Amino acid sequence: MAKSNPMQPPSDITPPDYPFQMICSDYFTYNSNDYVVIVDRYSNWPMVYKSESGAEGLVKRLRETFVTFGIPEELTSDGGPQFTAGKTQEFLKAWGVRHRLSSVANPHANCRAEIAVKTVKRMLVDNITAVGSLDVDKFPESLTNVQKFY
Repeated sequence: MAKSNPMQPPSDITPPDYPFQMICSDYFTYNSNDYVVIVDRYSNWPMVYKSESGAEGLVKRLRETFVTFGIPEELTSDGGPQFTAGKTQEFLKAWGVRHRLSSVANPHANCRAEIAVKTVKRMLVDNITAVGSLDVDKFPESLTNVQKFY
């Protein structure tokens, strides 16, 4: 049996020079609803969008973000199917955005998005009404409070 190479420490990621130059993103499902979390790597500003499932929903939300905040040079994701789909890759290429994938073995490369997902999921749980719907007044207020600390 061959010896395996020891795991190398993660390499440092070049920090961005200005807001929305580099963003990271993750996609998750909660209560049968799909969400996209996008985090600016410069300011750590988190954004969350309810999304249609699949690459079409992701592309729609990325386009809205790019139009609002500017086109980033780089998007980091965990390589989930929505991010690696042909439609998403074509969109990123057309907009001139480099797609950097974090490996499953090294998720820390996309840790800002992963932390934002955990935070947003906790906020969703805390802002679900008794009938199971999202409190559309309290949730944005909670997100704004989180953004104040970044």
